[in-house]
Amino acid sequence: LCRLRAGGPCRCRVRLPFCHPANAAPRNPALYMRSAHYLDAQYATLSLQELAHLLDVNSSYLSHVISRDFRCSFLQLLHCRRTLEAIDLLHTPRQLLPLDELADRLGYSSIHHFCSVFQHYTGLTPPQLRKGIRILEATQNATGLI
Repeated sequence: LCRLRAGGPCRCRVRLPFCHPANAAPRNPALYMRSAHYLDAQYATLSLQELAHLLDVNSSYLSHVISRDFRCSFLQLLHCRRTLEAIDLLHTPRQLLPLDELADRLGYSSIHHFCSVFQHYTGLTPPQLRKGIRILEATQNATGLI
């Protein structure tokens, strides 16, 4: 999904298998691309049922198509998209959002759930990533790399 975001290179910190599908093309490319488009645009509020309604397909069929073509479940795909957005927001120095606001913006009902999902996909908690980014930027500033 990350490679679909801007049509550019992958920005994943961890190579997630469902962000990097195998060479096999999706069986229904139009549904694949439309699903990715809606997920990318509405990740904070989207559910499988809502996506199925937007695409005018049965939710069970859509779940099957997502599992087959993206090689993951809808929920894993949604968490991947939200995690990528969280990384972007944590990396933006001008938007130092408190974690509860960040979780809410990304569509999580609690900060605990957001942090556990984020750590599952990145290996770090959001505060650990934020701290690592600050250290890296300070080091780059001190050495004149920025």
